[in-house]
This record gives sequence, structure tokens and C-alpha cells, in this order.
Amino acid sequence: MRLPSIKTLMQIPGVDKATAELCRDAMSTPATRVLREHYPARFEGTIRWLNSCYNWPSDDEIRMSMLNDLLGGFGVECIDQQDDWLSYEDGPRWEYVNQGDTYALTIVRDNERGTYRVCSWGDIAERV
Repeated sequence: MRLPSIKTLMQIPGVDKATAELCRDAMSTPATRVLREHYPARFEGTIRWLNSCYNWPSDDEIRMSMLNDLLGGFGVECIDQQDDWLSYEDGPRWEYVNQGDTYALTIVRDNERGTYRVCSWGDIAERV
């Protein structure tokens, strides 16, 4: 699995070394294990969301919600390369933590490759 380094994660505004390490754990370890170890101190939004779900979300969805909590984001959003977003069968191509600015550094997940990277979602949208 390809993950951003601690140093790269620390380039995101407001992310210190401890938060960067926790972000890497959230990306690489089963989500429920990270939730148990740090519940509910760092993941209040994720726990609240999970308690409201009728069907349990996928591990990837939980991970992105956890990253949103860690980064203090405004939710998880997606980008798709197709014109008709209702037509995709396997879900969106990219998911990212909304930082409130198109060109602010954030964590982006490539759902086709299963990889994470630090960049702005605006840079991806311009290439699509």
C-alpha cells in the first residue's frame, strides 16, 4: 500500500507529528482497531456518523471520515472523471478531505489504486 510519509503529511497546515502518525495508522490499519485505541478522543465525528448508520460503511469510508476528524476538515467529498456522476458503478474515482479551499493541501484517496497522497483536489480536478 502506498502512503504519504510523516514528513509529507506534516506539510498539511495544522498537522503535527503525532497527528501525522495517527493519519498513517488510519490509512494502513483496520479502521475499527484505530477507533478502539483512540475512541472517542480524536474521532467524535466518525463515531457519531457510525452510530447513525443503518448499514455499516466500508473500511475505506470509515478511514476517510477518520482522516476528516484528524485534519479538522469540512467533510469527505469526491471527484469523478465521468460527465454523468450518476452513471459510475464502482463509486467515485477520488475522495478527499475538504479543507475549505480548492488548492489547500489535503489527503486524497485514489479509489482505483487504493492509494493516498497529499495534494490539493483542485490540481486533480484540473487534470481530469
